[in-house]
Amino acid sequence: MTRRAWARILFAATCGGTALVALAFLMHLTVRDRFHRPAFFFYATPWSVLVVATVLLALLWHRRGRRGIAAACTVLSLFALSCWLAQDWEWRRATTTRGGLRVVLWNVDRPEQRFPGISHWLRSQEADVLAIAEREPKKRDRLARWKAAFPGYKVITSHGEMLSLVRGEVLSVEENVLGPGSFSTLLRTRLRGREVLILQVDMNGNLPVSRRQPIERIAGIVAAQRAEPLLVLGDFNTPRNSVCFAPLRAEVSNAFETVGRGYAATWPMPVPVLSLDHIWGNPRLRPVRCEIVSSWHSDHRALVAEFDFAP
Repeated sequence: MTRRAWARILFAATCGGTALVALAFLMHLTVRDRFHRPAFFFYATPWSVLVVATVLLALLWHRRGRRGIAAACTVLSLFALSCWLAQDWEWRRATTTRGGLRVVLWNVDRPEQRFPGISHWLRSQEADVLAIAEREPKKRDRLARWKAAFPGYKVITSHGEMLSLVRGEVLSVEENVLGPGSFSTLLRTRLRGREVLILQVDMNGNLPVSRRQPIERIAGIVAAQRAEPLLVLGDFNTPRNSVCFAPLRAEVSNAFETVGRGYAATWPMPVPVLSLDHIWGNPRLRPVRCEIVSSWHSDHRALVAEFDFAP
């Protein structure tokens, strides 16, 4: 292929990329993922990705001598950067406050050889609740090693490859199907002498599948239990700025948004761009601390949150 042919291909790709970036900006500023079929494009173009894309396009257009278009892309890159810093980062001061209830959420990415490191870190957290997603390698049952590694915890497995490790009493377990490939497990527990409901969620991550119906069903479960202390946590496979979270936000608050500090994205490691994993609490539990921890043991970052019981 000649040099001129490659130049034509690069020009066409630059034009196509510019159109796609413009469409992504339009979606972020208007409908976001309100319509589930095109929502995959919204999920695939978070602000961090748009920062990189617009900088690259500015360089390509500048190289072709299109200074006006290059300048417009530069302005868009600065706008995307400001949105990324405002929406995906929390800038509050670090706190030394500790809560009476400690919770860890982690998608451990089906560990096999990585299990010793994963279990060691989880034990070091001294948490009351360890909520695990993708607990086992495909087509293998390794539940016995979880039980052996956490002798002081009640071990509850459920659909969606979820695992709950509870350092306390488990009074009841109720599983629900939220939609195709999406599940939840409602645990009634007694932790530190208080009854606490824990709703662990694992949602289908396939892009064509709508997040709206599963999240509405989660919100319905939460609304029915609003009189009691309730945690909602899991791998939602949905970024925080999704419009689908509106009914859930009416009932619970996101712990990282409320008291967290730093970068909110949890997937994929080592360069996370999407906040797919969440810990929420209803007004009966007051978040006092939340952090997101990076690790080479999984493609997800772990969330650690602490709560106090509200009066």
